[in-house]
Amino acid sequence: VAILKGILIEESSGKPVLNANMELRDENNKSRNVTTNEDGTFSIEDLEPGEYIPVFKSAENSTYSNHVCVPDTFIAEADKTTQVTLKTQEGILIKGNLIESQTQKRPSEERVYIDARLKSGQIVSSIPIEKDGGWQMLLPPGDYEFYSSTFFENISRFIESEKPLSLKIDKGQRYNNMVIAIHEQELLLKSLSLLDKPLPDLSHLGIVSLPEISNKIVLICFFDIEQRPSRNCIQELNKKAKDLKQKDIIVIAIQASNTDKKSLTDWFGEYNLSFPFGMIDKNEEQTHFNWGVKALPWLILTDKNHIIIAEGFSITELEEKI
Repeated sequence: VAILKGILIEESSGKPVLNANMELRDENNKSRNVTTNEDGTFSIEDLEPGEYIPVFKSAENSTYSNHVCVPDTFIAEADKTTQVTLKTQEGILIKGNLIESQTQKRPSEERVYIDARLKSGQIVSSIPIEKDGGWQMLLPPGDYEFYSSTFFENISRFIESEKPLSLKIDKGQRYNNMVIAIHEQELLLKSLSLLDKPLPDLSHLGIVSLPEISNKIVLICFFDIEQRPSRNCIQELNKKAKDLKQKDIIVIAIQASNTDKKSLTDWFGEYNLSFPFGMIDKNEEQTHFNWGVKALPWLILTDKNHIIIAEGFSITELEEKI
């Protein structure tokens, strides 16, 4: 067996987290419960050797009610004493619904769970799905694989999705109303409508020379420089640029996937495209979801208060939408 001694601290302040409950999970997702002392320390004299991550459960101080453990791994070696410093931080709230792609409803079985796992397979959070299909969990930033797990009464066992949904969870991003669909034992992320919702944060889109947009209508075009319909849409917008500017409309073009920045800049220069542009250089699937992008090109129009009033329309419908 292994001996583990350590302390649990709050990452930003360095203060010990007293009387806290957590689980230590190994690579096979076997867990060992541990509670910190009055000084935040803990000790286990008979831990099975292996690689572990900490999972925060609760603490006496309500200040930590929205905290999670930083999922740093550590190795407990047989016949040795391992010293660790584990950390907590504010978790990122993830909320959504789980549906079946065929019925567009929650799975009919009573016991359905959704798991968030590290790439190593260790479960960071496992949440039962509510009767209406809703679920929510707190996660630290990082790369995750989401699985569903359903208990079938007729065979008395759980069956989990064969192919997970891979997502990167970042600080500063919103993860509300995520709809995950089970399709032939695969989990898929469904984009949602942004109609009547505030314009999402633009700072993650790498926009070059973003102008002042206060009290102005914003028209965003997600496009792919490799696709002719996208290029045509951008060129049509450029033809309308002067008229749109007179109407206090700011046009922003966003390359919807990572591409060579020089080629993108050269193309904008070649066609004298007059509006600012940016590019999604990472987390493409998650960004498309956050912006409700279902196809390319994808147009999004706001009012002067930056509430989205139209989305997913064609360039020929622009005049009526304005």
